[in-house]
Amino acid sequence: MNFYYLLIELIFDFITVFLGFIIVYTAKDNYPKLYWGVITILIGISFITENIGWINIRSKDSFYEFTDLLNIEKMLKWYCVASFLSLFPLASVRPGYLNHIRILFFISPFLIITTIGICYLTFDGSLTSLENFRDIELVINNRDVILRLSLFSMTIITPLINLLYTVVRKNIYREMKREMYLFFSFLFVLLIIYIGFTLFLNQIIFNSMGIFSILFALIFSILYIRYENPFSSYLVNSIKSDQEKVEVANNNDLYIEIDKYLHNNYLFISPDYNMSELSKGINVDEKDISQAVKNNGFTGFKEYINYLRLEYFKTIVGENKDKSIKELMFLCGFNSRTTFYRYFSEHYKMSPTFYIENKIYEKQEIN
Repeated sequence: MNFYYLLIELIFDFITVFLGFIIVYTAKDNYPKLYWGVITILIGISFITENIGWINIRSKDSFYEFTDLLNIEKMLKWYCVASFLSLFPLASVRPGYLNHIRILFFISPFLIITTIGICYLTFDGSLTSLENFRDIELVINNRDVILRLSLFSMTIITPLINLLYTVVRKNIYREMKREMYLFFSFLFVLLIIYIGFTLFLNQIIFNSMGIFSILFALIFSILYIRYENPFSSYLVNSIKSDQEKVEVANNNDLYIEIDKYLHNNYLFISPDYNMSELSKGINVDEKDISQAVKNNGFTGFKEYINYLRLEYFKTIVGENKDKSIKELMFLCGFNSRTTFYRYFSEHYKMSPTFYIENKIYEKQEIN
């Protein structure tokens, strides 16, 4: 393993940690974003530790061989990260769904398997040396090899089940974006590398795991800095039937109260308006406000308030044809042109310019 390669990867590890702290700082009530920041920090720190260790090894032995197959400690590290990462798509398309009890349910296989692995290492600890795949075939009936293969199978199966649940579970508020499929693709590639990392470990596979892991963390950290929810977008006018309305009845009264209060007073057009001010205005705890907003399909209060501003823009654009987009944008509460265009394009699948030029608002008024 090249010394300079490790040094370069170490620099990217520190960048990953830095981005993680930015995400944590800006997350507010967006818990998936907060957890992503925390996981990114932990991934970065983990790789920093690993790479510093490998730099020390390479400085002493330039011909180090990789001979540690079905390593329980490495499998449990992967399982920990994969178990939580596999929940992000679900948290994205169903904001507010993953409370503490549901999270505990989804990660319970990881907790059980980890407990078994730690107990075996602590109270037994006898491990058959496995230097290549052929060794696994020869000693496959050994108790520790059976255990290790069982752990290995679970570290693959349960994260895949979590991802599959997200795909098949019907969602009435949000739709997946292409970034979601990119996320799935990255996880699939990492899963393939992990299988090779566990069963056929060599320098190429080892380097690939490091490169793709850090690249994965960097790409989606940048997306989380750019978007409140990089994996899905809010479906405008998404509730289409009475049956669907029944499914989201919980906490809906509070959401209606919030929505009515904000519209009656046009408070959302203030660029600095936040959840703390709303909490004082309606005398409701911020936690309850956040949950009500999430139960109705928004990732957090910031996404909700920006959605109200976008809808207000569509309302006033027909009444203020002499004003520029920039002027209307400020009237709606946006103070960044880039942010406004990004949010508008994400929600309505078109730019504000295209919307106005094609007089879509006039067609809506006629209808």
